[in-house]
Amino acid sequence: MVDRRDAARRLDLSGRLVLVVEDNESCAEAVSDWLASCGALVETADSVRGALERVRTASPDVALIDICLPDGSGWDCVDRIRTATMGGKLMPVIAITGYAQRDVAREAAEHGVRYVVTKPIEPDALASVLDACLDAAASRATSPARDGISARAARAAERSERGVRTRRASPDGARGASPSLI
Repeated sequence: MVDRRDAARRLDLSGRLVLVVEDNESCAEAVSDWLASCGALVETADSVRGALERVRTASPDVALIDICLPDGSGWDCVDRIRTATMGGKLMPVIAITGYAQRDVAREAAEHGVRYVVTKPIEPDALASVLDACLDAAASRATSPARDGISARAARAAERSERGVRTRRASPDGARGASPSLI
């Protein structure tokens, strides 16, 4: 089991707004507490409707969305956020699921979700995918190359120094984040 504090120390989310869409109250609370310990500002919602209300009043840097919600699927939530809000198309999304990754990887890819984390959520895995999502978003927003090194390469080197590895869910069912406990 990974120490929650160790994973949190390696990830600095200071000033980042993270939207957590999860209808399981204890899971939402645990993830929100961990994100806050990393310095994130956290908004929560327990439904598709609640998520849409949150993104209309704030612009999250990243969203963690459970794929099974009481008023629709997480995929419905992703699609509606992407079409209904300014900047929604660019917002990185991490799917949260209790299902095996191979069962949801294809659907995730169809909805533009590159990362899937399985429950119970392991802090190191969540830290890795959050880091990768935010790096990808920053790469799109910044120009490469300073001193001959791209911004992406510089961030990859920094992650490597901190011992953080990133794995991405793929449609062929390859594993991304491995489950443990949060």
